[in-house]
Amino acid sequence: MDSQWWHPNHMFFGDFYEFADQSVEGYDVTKRMNREQRTEREIELISKYLSLNPQSKILDCPCGNGRHSLGLARKGSKVVGVDINEIMISIARKQIQSANTNGNLSFYKMDMRDLKFEKNSFDYIINMFLSFGFFNDEDNEKVVKEFFRLLKPGGKLLVHLDLNYDRVISGKYLIGDQHITRECRVDGEYKILEINERYDEKNKRLIGEWILINGENATKNYSLRVYDNEKEFIPLFKKNGFSSVILNDPENKRYSIDSKETILVAIK
Repeated sequence: MDSQWWHPNHMFFGDFYEFADQSVEGYDVTKRMNREQRTEREIELISKYLSLNPQSKILDCPCGNGRHSLGLARKGSKVVGVDINEIMISIARKQIQSANTNGNLSFYKMDMRDLKFEKNSFDYIINMFLSFGFFNDEDNEKVVKEFFRLLKPGGKLLVHLDLNYDRVISGKYLIGDQHITRECRVDGEYKILEINERYDEKNKRLIGEWILINGENATKNYSLRVYDNEKEFIPLFKKNGFSSVILNDPENKRYSIDSKETILVAIK
């Protein structure tokens, strides 16, 4: 498959994603939540793991349609959202007009491998909902370097993954962690989202496709780098300057192979 599946020209993120993400099942088989419910839960997790201070400055990267940025700005934080996709940025900006954010929210089109901000600009950086690992190893490391550069000393990075890399590698993830088919409804229109995934052991990537089924089918492919948690993922952040890197399971006290969700918190 094309290694640049994430690029705006391939249209995975955009109108297709916006419809497909409106699933009443959610992603984990144990959490049946729509997008609004997921967003509320995820914002609570961000607040919990980062111990957000009032008026803190947060970078949401990539921000997608701005759902996390919007919720955090409403709570008083100053939030900057960036995304490479003009369609997603346009959707995000439209929400500012009707939201009560008191001027605390702005969105910019940028590539997260090359962010146009001064160093030490942010108290916190969030990378939400499986938005890490799009690129090859060199470019993924560029993202980590940029996050470190932009954080203030003592600042915190939160990377949220809606899976556990070690479960993917072991095969447990593909056995039953996700809904294979999900119902999606937007403005009265109904479609089925079918998801097919496999682990490419040679290239260490999760390969998948989303198929929207309703008359004429639409299919989009994606590929995500899968890191061994202890041997690759944690060391990736430590080698690039982060002093503390901890993996958390928001549903349980201890992170383990049985954890189905990952929240990495790294401190500069």
